[in-house]
Amino acid sequence: MGKKGLTDEDVAMIASVAAEKAIEAYRKKEDSERKKRERTESKPAKTKKLLTAYRRMKTDIADTEELTEAEKREFRWRFIEDLMGTAVSNCDRTEKDIEKYETKRKQNLFYVQIIDRAMKLYKQECESSPYEEDVRRYREVHAMYIADEPKTVQQISELENVSDKTVYNDFRIACAAISVYLLGA
Repeated sequence: MGKKGLTDEDVAMIASVAAEKAIEAYRKKEDSERKKRERTESKPAKTKKLLTAYRRMKTDIADTEELTEAEKREFRWRFIEDLMGTAVSNCDRTEKDIEKYETKRKQNLFYVQIIDRAMKLYKQECESSPYEEDVRRYREVHAMYIADEPKTVQQISELENVSDKTVYNDFRIACAAISVYLLGA
């Protein structure tokens, strides 16, 4: 038996497999980097969404943190009285509705608390900054999303004596900073 070398077909096949593996590795790396960018880039967007919902969530939990036992009983009996025909299945549905409502209120309470904490930390950061723009950004975000009486972009731009475009840009910058406190780095 003699030595056999690689044929041209063998070399072509090895090169093809190596190229496929290299392309696969490159695509995997690109996909990983894209996902990382999306996670990072979406934090300010998530922050803006939470800030936008802040007043609604706060209103939802304004009276109590969760349903009292009397509220739970009232819900149960009201549903049972309305739906006496199939009481067992209706009771099960009612219980699930109450549990969903309680869970939503607790979730809203959690979000309101972390938004309040994030805004407090952001305010401290802005007040300790040597730049007046930082304090202005806090005031703008607070006026738009947190204050009891919401203001429009136009109202804020008039109050702060800046353009609407500046206000939108300030929101973008502020949401990026707040997202660190709200969602982590």
